[in-house]
Amino acid sequence: MNNICTPPESPDISRSSKRDVSLFLGILICLVLLDQASKLWAISALQNAPAISWAGDFFRIVYAENPGAFLSLGSQLPEAVRFLVMIVFNAIVLLVLSVYLWKKWEMPRVQRTILGVILAGGIGNLIDRICYQGVVIDFLNIGIGTLRSGIFNLADVWITAGVLGLFCLGFIQPNDNWKQSVQDKESAVNPTSIASLILIIGTCLLLLPVSNLIADSVVYRAGKRGGRVAISGEIIDFNSQKMTFRVKSPDTIQELQQSQILAFNALYMKSHQKTIQKIRSGDYEAASQSVKNALNTEARPWVRRELMSLAVQCAINLEHWSTAATHYLAMKASDPKTRNLDLIPLHWRPVELSDIDRDYAMRDIASSNDTARLIAASWLLQSTESQQRAVAVLNELLYAPETDVRNLARCQLWRVKLANGNINDGDLVGWERQLRNLPDGYWAGPMFLLAQGYQKRVQPDLAAARYLWLTVLDSRNVGLVREATLNAAQILESLGQKKSGDRLRNEAELRFPPRQSP
Repeated sequence: MNNICTPPESPDISRSSKRDVSLFLGILICLVLLDQASKLWAISALQNAPAISWAGDFFRIVYAENPGAFLSLGSQLPEAVRFLVMIVFNAIVLLVLSVYLWKKWEMPRVQRTILGVILAGGIGNLIDRICYQGVVIDFLNIGIGTLRSGIFNLADVWITAGVLGLFCLGFIQPNDNWKQSVQDKESAVNPTSIASLILIIGTCLLLLPVSNLIADSVVYRAGKRGGRVAISGEIIDFNSQKMTFRVKSPDTIQELQQSQILAFNALYMKSHQKTIQKIRSGDYEAASQSVKNALNTEARPWVRRELMSLAVQCAINLEHWSTAATHYLAMKASDPKTRNLDLIPLHWRPVELSDIDRDYAMRDIASSNDTARLIAASWLLQSTESQQRAVAVLNELLYAPETDVRNLARCQLWRVKLANGNINDGDLVGWERQLRNLPDGYWAGPMFLLAQGYQKRVQPDLAAARYLWLTVLDSRNVGLVREATLNAAQILESLGQKKSGDRLRNEAELRFPPRQSP
C-alpha cells in the first residue's frame, strides 16, 4: 500500500530554517543593543568630559551630537528637510530592506547576514533621531596625526561594514556555479565569523571618506539643547570672537562664535607641530628655531598668528624681550581680535634688560601705538633713570580707548605702590576687584603682584594661595611661575609646613628650571 506522506527530511529543513531566523534575529538585536548601550554610556560619561585617547592617539573618544547623516553629511540642511531625509526617508528605507529580507529569505546566508548588519546600523541611528530630537550620538574617532576619520558610532561601523561586505560579494561571485556552491554549503558557513570579518574591514574603511581625509575639524555647541556637533572641512579664519569654517559637503560657509566652540583640530605643518612639542618639553631654543621655519612657509593668516603667539611665548621664556614685542605687535596688527592677546610681554617683576631691549623700549615708549607704549613702560618701570617717564605713560594709558590696555596699565601701577611699600588692606581689596575685570588669560602677572601685596601686609595664607594660582593654572611664563612657586614654598615653611614647602621647591626645580645664561 502506497501512502502519500511528508518526506522525512522536511521537519529537519523546517527546524533549520527556524534556527536561521532565530540566529539572524539574535545577531540583529545584539548589534542594536550594543550600539544603544555604547551611546547611553557616551551620554553619561563623555558629554562634559575632554577627549580620551589611546595607542598614541590612534583611538580617540570625544562626545558629539550629529544632526546629519554618516560622518555629519547633510548637517547643514534646514531642519524640516533633515526631518524628512533623516527620519522619514530612513524609516522607509529600513522598512523596504526588512521586507526584502523577508521575501528573499532563501538568499545565501552570507548575503543575508550582511544585509542584517546594515539593518542593525540603520535601526540604531534611527532610534537616536527619534529619541534625541533628530540627532545621532557619535563618540568614536580614529587616525594617525592629522589624518583622521570623522566622529562616528557603532551603528556607523555596522553600516560601513555591511556596505563593504556587499561590495566584496559583488567581486567574488564570478558565475552561477559559485553561487550554487555557496547555497549547497550554507551549513558550513559561520555567519558570526563573516560578520566579525567585515566589521574589522569596515572600521578601517572609516578612514577613507574624502571629505574627512585631510581636513580641519571642530566640535561646537548648537541648537536649543546645546548639543555637541562635529564637522569637518577647512578653518578659513579664527580669532577671539568667531571661527569662519567651510564645510565641503555641501559646500557652505559657517560662522561659529567663540562661546560655541568646544574643541578644534587644525592641520598644522610638521614644523608647527614640532614647535608645540618643544614648548611643552621646555626646550624654548629649539622651539624658537622651528617656529621661524614654520613662519617662512605658512601662508594661512590665522595660522601665522598662531605661530606668532608661539614665537612670543618662546621669546618671553628666553628673555628676548624685543623679539617677543615685535612678534606680539605684528600678531595684533594682523587682527586686533586675534587669539592669544593675553601673551602680551609685560614685566611683572624686576628683569635685567639688555642694551638692545632698553633701546627698543626707549623708542616704543614714544610710539603712537598704545599697546607698544604699555609694553615699553612696563620694561622701564624698574629703571631709576626712566621710571618717572614710565609712570607718566601708564597714567596716560588709564584713558586709552582699549579696555584691556587701560586695565593692564592700572595693574602695572601696582608695582609702584609695592616698591614704595605704600599699600593698605583697602588697596588689596581694590586690586582683587580690578583683577577680575581682566579676561582670565591676563591674570598671571596681576595675581603675582597681588600675592606680593598680601605678603607685605603679613597675610601669608592669602599670599601663598595667590602665588600657587600661577603654579597650577598658568605656567606659560616660566620665570614668573618659578619665582611664584618658590615664594609660596618659603611662606609655607615659615608657617611650619616644611614638607609642603620642600615639595614645592622640588616641583619648581623639575617643572620650572632656571634659564641658563647663553
